[in-house]
Amino acid sequence: MSRLVRAGLLTAVTDGLFSSVLVVAAYDSTVTRLWQGVACVLLGPRAFEGGLRTTLVGIAMHVAVAFTWSAVFLVLVRRWSWLRRLVASPYGLVEAAAPSRPGGETVGSFSSFPSTEK
Repeated sequence: MSRLVRAGLLTAVTDGLFSSVLVVAAYDSTVTRLWQGVACVLLGPRAFEGGLRTTLVGIAMHVAVAFTWSAVFLVLVRRWSWLRRLVASPYGLVEAAAPSRPGGETVGSFSSFPSTEK
């Protein structure tokens, strides 16, 4: 399995699980509503009335974003030696992921790309 596939899947699953638990535990909502909310970006407010179909659209959109972030990171780590050094350092994954909004996605990407790759 390629590094990009592993990173994209790891990122999608970890971020998706975190978001799902958070929305239920902290916001008293549902997992279905979470993913319909994601689909709402593409389909508009009627996504909340679409049942399983729009829930799956939201999940597919989430996976696409996770793979996109993973691909962007792969390009950056191959081009920037300072980033490879940072990721290889102690706590480098956390330091590199901290400033980004998709920290979970970034950490997932980082953990799948060895810092020695060029």
